[in-house]
Amino acid sequence: MTALLAVNVAGGVVVFGDEFGPEKAVAMLLCLWAFSSYVYGEYKKGDKAAMGDEDDQGVLDRV
Repeated sequence: MTALLAVNVAGGVVVFGDEFGPEKAVAMLLCLWAFSSYVYGEYKKGDKAAMGDEDDQGVLDRV
């Protein structure tokens, strides 16, 4: 979802000719950072599952 927000900001600039000010730059950077953090977390979770390390559960999984 966060990747779509960054595309939305860029699309508004390209299609509608909106000004790409500092606020949009910060918003786009935060969206891309959140998306890359999510992808990296899923990648690391996949590595743990592939190695068979099922003991490291999250807090909500232990409740």
